[in-house]
Amino acid sequence: MQMGMSGGQAPPMEKRSPKDTRKIIARLSNFVFRWKKICAVLIVTILLTIVCKLAVPILVQTAINCLIYRNSETFTQDITRIMIALIVVFILNSVIEYIKNISAMKLSENLSLVMRRDLFERIIHAPLSYLDTNNYGDIMSRLTNDSQRVSTVAQVLEQFISTFVMIIGCAVIMLMKNWQLALISIATAILTTIISAIISGKMRSYFMRQTMALGAMNGHIEESMKNFRTMEMAGTTDYTSEKMVAKSEEYTNVCIKSSMFSGIINPIMLVLGNVSFMVTVVVGGHYAIEDVITIGVLQAVIMYSKQFMDAVYSLGNVLIQVQSFLASAERVFEVIDIKIEDKGTASKLVKQGEEEKAADVPEKGVAFKDVTFSYDGKTNVVKNVTIEFSGGKTAALVGATGAGKTTLTNLLLKFYDNYSGDIYIDGKNLTDYSLADTRDMITVVLQDSKLIEGTIMDNILYGTRDVSEEDVKSLIEKMEVSSLIEGLPDGLDTETNDDDETISEGMRQIIGLARAIIKKPRILILDEALSAVDSETETRVRKNIFNIIKDATVLIIAHRLNMTEDIDQIVVMKDGSVVETGNYTQLIEAKGEYYRLITSQKEGKEI
Repeated sequence: MQMGMSGGQAPPMEKRSPKDTRKIIARLSNFVFRWKKICAVLIVTILLTIVCKLAVPILVQTAINCLIYRNSETFTQDITRIMIALIVVFILNSVIEYIKNISAMKLSENLSLVMRRDLFERIIHAPLSYLDTNNYGDIMSRLTNDSQRVSTVAQVLEQFISTFVMIIGCAVIMLMKNWQLALISIATAILTTIISAIISGKMRSYFMRQTMALGAMNGHIEESMKNFRTMEMAGTTDYTSEKMVAKSEEYTNVCIKSSMFSGIINPIMLVLGNVSFMVTVVVGGHYAIEDVITIGVLQAVIMYSKQFMDAVYSLGNVLIQVQSFLASAERVFEVIDIKIEDKGTASKLVKQGEEEKAADVPEKGVAFKDVTFSYDGKTNVVKNVTIEFSGGKTAALVGATGAGKTTLTNLLLKFYDNYSGDIYIDGKNLTDYSLADTRDMITVVLQDSKLIEGTIMDNILYGTRDVSEEDVKSLIEKMEVSSLIEGLPDGLDTETNDDDETISEGMRQIIGLARAIIKKPRILILDEALSAVDSETETRVRKNIFNIIKDATVLIIAHRLNMTEDIDQIVVMKDGSVVETGNYTQLIEAKGEYYRLITSQKEGKEI
């Protein structure tokens, strides 16, 4: 029994604990501190800008005292030195601010680059089970919106350090100047911080709902745009529009609620800050009149009080931003925690070329031995399947919808590995092959062939190695589809993409088939690969490709049963089990399930 792969799933938001938050912050720190030099420059410049800002009130205090309590002999020199010092501090602060901003930008962009790269790598290497159970639009939202929001951690870090150090610096200097006035600002700051912490603590759940609602809305938009033609033909545009309006309204409502909570902090802090400033001025003025402090000290304390409250005010906003990017970081890390498919190693620890071959399976070909599989762990869609497909032969899998035909090919391709039993390729257990080797051996051609942006030649050569354009031209001739290709505006040089409606479905399937054959696979799986091609062309092309790859094992998932007469082996499936095997003549004479299916199809009935 092979253990299945599953994506890393985060606990629901309401179950998050402070410990979980610390883990997320720790992981973000690991990302940020990959660029130690940039972080060091950022931190140093932050501290230097704080020093410059804290120096200004002291210089202003000295200037005011110099004006009020002037010494006529040294006044001009004293005031000149103070003015020069202020100008130097202002210029120095501007230069350091520039370096700080550049450092924060570099850190942010580098973080964004790595975040997008890691996310994309995880997504494209995710097991099919993850992609099957997650909305593409939501995944795209994590890749774009959430990763971009997380990249703002550099700015948030800069603001947090700046405000925190400024608060400490202002508090210490104010206590040194006059502890009574300092306590007024400190008490206000403590009260403001408590209120901000309470409100911001409730914000994270709203930000999480906001990001989830955005993902759901983006998913619906992507699905609608992708299936626009189907909606038009089915007449469901109004329904789709109503659904979009509902999702948009849900997103809007969540945004409004989160904005209402975040908007409460600013007015509260503004009122408390103004009250603190008023009390400081009144009490400080009284102390100045009583000669407890000088006018210069009063002005310095007022300036420090203003800087102090601005820093506290900024800290409240930073806490809101922290909750926002923590919510996004959680969604990003859910994707990064996906257990990706290991393409480089086999599941079993065996040495290359020394795997034991099973004695009762064909040397060349594919064999399923007592294979049972369930997608959800409850209902078996494949039940005790035992069947062999010989190398160099053609085989057709037939049966009603849901019989388990496509599931067998999914297991063969290692899309899922939580099956019981054994699967063999060329006498070796599937688990003895690495994922990369498995995908190299097997090529699948689906009914819906996708085109990449480029020429027809580019599409056929897509994903190939050591294949020339001459090889493609030779293959086209052997498949006897040269006239169809030449019928395109520029032949093999015709530019196209997946949205190009000038390329017919039949031509897309021929291009997809050529793309598969040019790789010379050991196993070729055709899932209604020529269903959009006329019967005469399909018969000719199939006959030619069987000759081109005559040493390969060809598995055909067939729905048009009249096209299975020339197949070497026909396997009939029903309800996840193999019920009949044989060639066309044998199965017709047996008058079993295959006979019933082909008779029903000839009569125009559903099978």
